[in-house]
This record gives sequence, C-alpha cells and structure tokens, in this order.
Amino acid sequence: MNFKEVIGHDAIINSLMRMIEQREIGHLFLFSGNSGVGKKYIANIFAKALLCPSKVERPCGNCPSCYKFSNHTHPDLFYVKPENNLIRKETISNLIENANVRPYESELKVFIIDHADLMNKEAQNAFLKTLEEPPSYLKIILLSSNPKRLLPTILSRCQLYKFFPLDNFKIIEYLSKNYNINGEKASFIADFSKGSIGRAVKLIEDENFNAIRDKSLNILDNVIKGGMASFVNNQEFFENNKDYMNTIVEIYELWASDLYRYTLLKEDAQIINRDKIDILKTQSFLSLNNIDKILNSINDFSKKLEGNSNFMLNLELMFLNILEECN
Repeated sequence: MNFKEVIGHDAIINSLMRMIEQREIGHLFLFSGNSGVGKKYIANIFAKALLCPSKVERPCGNCPSCYKFSNHTHPDLFYVKPENNLIRKETISNLIENANVRPYESELKVFIIDHADLMNKEAQNAFLKTLEEPPSYLKIILLSSNPKRLLPTILSRCQLYKFFPLDNFKIIEYLSKNYNINGEKASFIADFSKGSIGRAVKLIEDENFNAIRDKSLNILDNVIKGGMASFVNNQEFFENNKDYMNTIVEIYELWASDLYRYTLLKEDAQIINRDKIDILKTQSFLSLNNIDKILNSINDFSKKLEGNSNFMLNLELMFLNILEECN
C-alpha cells in the first residue's frame, strides 16, 4: 500500500507527498467525499507514511513500522468508528486521554476518525478541546461524506481535501487490468459505481450482483409487457434480497433513464445498460411521458424505502403504477 498504487486524485496525492517530504505537516486533516471514492484508502497510506521513519521514500513498505501497519498492530495508530451510527462523547474522551500519551515507537501518533460527521454534539465539543493545544506529535485525519454536519469551529481548523468521483475511463482501465472482464461489463460497472473505485471493486467481487441485476430486470420487463404475475410470483426474491433493495432501486432508475434516452434518440451510444440493449429496444414502444412517469414511480418508492415503511407494499404499488403506464 503506497501512493503509487492510488487510482486518480493526483492533486491530493502530490500535496500529501510534498507535505511529507518538506516535513511541514499540520495537526488536523479532513478528507471529504462520497463513500467509496478513495478517501479512506488514501488516509491509510498517508498515516502509514507519517509513521514510517524512512529518509528516502515514505511509506517505504519494508521497515518494522510499515510491517506493523500492514498487520494492524502499530501501537501509534488508532481508529475511531461509529457504533450504531453514532460516535459518542465517551469515545472521544478516551481518544483525548490517549492523545496525551506520547508515541510508543514512532515520532508521531495518528488518529483516523471514520464517519467523523457522526460525532454527536457533545462528542464534537469534547473533540474541540483536543484541538486547543494539540501535542506536536499528534496527527488526526477525519473522514466524512457529510462534512456540513461538523461544527464550523472544527471545519475552520482542518486542512481540507475534497475527493471527487473518478473519471469512468480510470475505473474501466483499472477493472480491465485487474479483473477478467470485458470492456462492456467494465464500462457498465464504472457507470453504475458513479465514480467510486471502491464501489466498483465491491460490485465486481460481489458474486450476487449480476444474478440480482438479471432477475430484477427480468421481473421489470415481464411487468411492462405482461402484467403483475411476474411480481406476484417473485415476491420471495425481493424478500430474500431486502438488503439489496437500494441497489435494486438504482438498477431500476438507471434502466428507466436508459429507456428514456434510447426512446428519445434511437441510438445506444449513451446507453449504460449496453449489454442488454436488445431488451431495452423491445420496451421502446412506451412514450416519453409514460417512461417519465415510470421513473417517478421508482423515485417515489426509493423515498419510501428510506422511511422504513412496508417495503413490499410500496414495491407492489410501484409495479402497479408502472403497469398502468404500459397499458
């Protein structure tokens, strides 16, 4: 694990490497960006480099510090993660107590706080006390997908690094090089992951994803062309894959958007589901108005899903609305 292995984010990598080389390292960093975009991966490389004593290249990957880091046994590296979607004051108080103890082996001590925006107000206020007079050896890296939830007094003290989604071609290049998949599948995964290299890798390595996508789209296709029997006969599929419902909704949203584009343009150049273009063509008898309403029905179901209401009842209603637009 080193900076050379990172895909994209060149400006951030160059800034961090320059900081390490010049030995001018601040106390508090905020890495913000969507989940899976690479901020946690780079935070770990940065922490590894901070703890590495090499005078040539950091992290060197060969010293005792780097070995301990890779084996998750480094005594001067500490992670804080939410419990039940919350970081409480007690956790931060323990962190503060730890911060006042000098490093055991390295010149520095590094804390990585994942989902830092999930610190409650009391935890954030306690965290501020650490920032008033931080020990010279202390380096803290905050990770957040929603930095607006952090107190302005914390944000104002951070060196901010904003991580943006990667270009699709970088993800496609990485997937094609490291996984045995064709360009068409790599292109779909890159589009579906929305610039998140972490999510793209998870989708490739998830043995269930392709099967769930195929089954979900088959049910939708049968509802559009034949009625509700397909949904009624496959309710168990949705029940068994409740944990995948957000992904299934994304599959449907992307499909409806593709259907709209193809019906409007009659070409597949901008289609994301290119591997299923033949099925898409058979549904293009729908009007743009019908497809727009279908997409609205899918979006409505997505909102209800977030509200933790009866998802099967709302799913049935979504398919009924879709069926109505197909008759």
